[in-house]
Amino acid sequence: MKYMLVVVLGCKPVGKLKKSRSGLFLRVEKAAFIIKSLKKPNNRIIVVLSGGTKHNESREMLTMLKSILTKQELKKLNILVEDKSNTTFGNAIFTKQKIEEKIKLKGRNLKDKITKILIVTSDYHAMRAKFLFENVFNTEIKTVVIKTNNLVSRILEPIKFLVDIVRITLYKITQKSSIGVD
Repeated sequence: MKYMLVVVLGCKPVGKLKKSRSGLFLRVEKAAFIIKSLKKPNNRIIVVLSGGTKHNESREMLTMLKSILTKQELKKLNILVEDKSNTTFGNAIFTKQKIEEKIKLKGRNLKDKITKILIVTSDYHAMRAKFLFENVFNTEIKTVVIKTNNLVSRILEPIKFLVDIVRITLYKITQKSSIGVD
């Protein structure tokens, strides 16, 4: 069985936005729209709500998703809650672990089991999230973005990207050394 993966990345609450229009809600709303637009949502779709040891975003996203989708739609989905991460790099690492546990690879390559991976995030965050997930999952990732006006995040994003380049480099080195590759 092959799966489609929809990953909704959490985000920290910013300012005094109403929860109903927060970046987090907009990401969940976009994911729900994607799920509803699929011709036949089924158990081959895995939705991962990823993020948040600090602000418990993944549990909040689950509540939001349940308020948007019908019970019938929810029953047809595999919904996983990833709540160990507190960075985008952590989102990628822990999401991959959750997926590997869920689909029990049994020696198979993850690419053999996943047909498409969509990441739902904010526009300013999409390039970095795509970079991290592509390097951790070792496959092409599509991003689905919501438009935001978060100036502070836009300014900090290039700095975070540089930090994540170092993280991925170290991750790749440790992955190779753990399997005995020079």
